[in-house]
Amino acid sequence: MDACLPPPETDLDDLTSSMGKMNLKKGSTKDNPFGFHPLVKVVPSGSLVPHERLVEITTRSVRSFATLDWRDPYPQIYLAQTPHLHVAVHRTGRFIELHKYKLGEGPLKKIHEAQEKGFRKLRVLLGIILDLARASGEEQRLSVLCQRGKLTLHKNIDGKSCLPDDHLSLFNPPTPEEIGKK
Repeated sequence: MDACLPPPETDLDDLTSSMGKMNLKKGSTKDNPFGFHPLVKVVPSGSLVPHERLVEITTRSVRSFATLDWRDPYPQIYLAQTPHLHVAVHRTGRFIELHKYKLGEGPLKKIHEAQEKGFRKLRVLLGIILDLARASGEEQRLSVLCQRGKLTLHKNIDGKSCLPDDHLSLFNPPTPEEIGKK
């Protein structure tokens, strides 16, 4: 996601109604108003942007736009479910036009239909990898490797993670001692 569309105009009654419907998650505290995991520190800034306003931006030259291969930008847009794609077209570095597309419409709908079978295969593949990872147990470390178009799954012989401990710990529930420190 590279940008967001401006918010639609709202009147005071809409804003008041929306605020009246807000509530905080169970488990919230003064220091943790949204009830996030104790190891997650939230630093409030800016404002939340509704997903439907997110925009992916890409650029193309006049020459390459004429032969744009939608298979290039589409998987990222689809997998992130970014609803808008804006393609800025330039001639020798100077932008001359902007093309706006919506996920599920026009050329994005056509490319989805063309790539749908591949996305289904990806879902199945990710499910297989997840099942194998679960079957290997929590302590087993696995790596997925693609060489010459062949995907293989390998067990890490020494059992050590490729991630530093402080990063890996983010995937584990906190211990009672960690909760007491916060």
